[in-house]
Amino acid sequence: MKDFLQREFGTTKVSLVDKDDLKEKLGGITLLERTKYRKQVAISGAKEAIAKGAIIRKENKMADTLSEHERNKDFCFPCLHYSVSEGAGVLRVKIQNKNGIKKKIGVRTVDAEASSPKDYGAVDEVIDFTESKKSHEITIKIEDDDQWEPDEDFYVELYDVNTNERLHGEDTRTRVTIMDDDRPGMLSFADNKTHRHVHDQAECRITIKRSNGSDGDISLDYETYELDKSANTASPGVHYEHIKGELKFKHN
Repeated sequence: MKDFLQREFGTTKVSLVDKDDLKEKLGGITLLERTKYRKQVAISGAKEAIAKGAIIRKENKMADTLSEHERNKDFCFPCLHYSVSEGAGVLRVKIQNKNGIKKKIGVRTVDAEASSPKDYGAVDEVIDFTESKKSHEITIKIEDDDQWEPDEDFYVELYDVNTNERLHGEDTRTRVTIMDDDRPGMLSFADNKTHRHVHDQAECRITIKRSNGSDGDISLDYETYELDKSANTASPGVHYEHIKGELKFKHN
């Protein structure tokens, strides 16, 4: 599988390959190769579990992988996909003035799954490039919370300050993935064996435990149900009171 990654992407590290590019490439390879790839991704993902508060900033896909007709001739993001952990606090994104020309352009963030101000601090500013100013860096604030959620994306794009339209070229937009570092944990019965209740006791107490993390608020629905209609089965309203509800666990 390393041969495939090296051949198609110039690296043997799964973590450095853009997931959208991988989906496209996987469509043209054999089932055996896809199986090997998925196994490698699973192993890689297990190794790269993010610790709470970890500071991670990665450049995943560079603009020099684009063909000439896909690029803007004057301005670009050198990196087309960043990954940043919630705990990093900020992400610095570089804009390049390829030919050293004098011109004003705009740069702005665009919501996707991640939105401002909940997940990051919005940016919308004008950059005044000169012949001697070959690059500019913007700083985007990344919000950290204690609520688990999937990894989420937003975009940063360059635009014409006169028309407000995005500049031409695939390298005038970059994707930012915010990697969640929260661990909500798992919910399970404290006793995973059959619970035997003495019939003359008024209440039967079942304990639910939260383990392997307690970040954020989580909940579960619960309900009693009758196993079957046989003579040996307890029936609601006769042997027990039917209940249903929601059990909530707060951030700890």
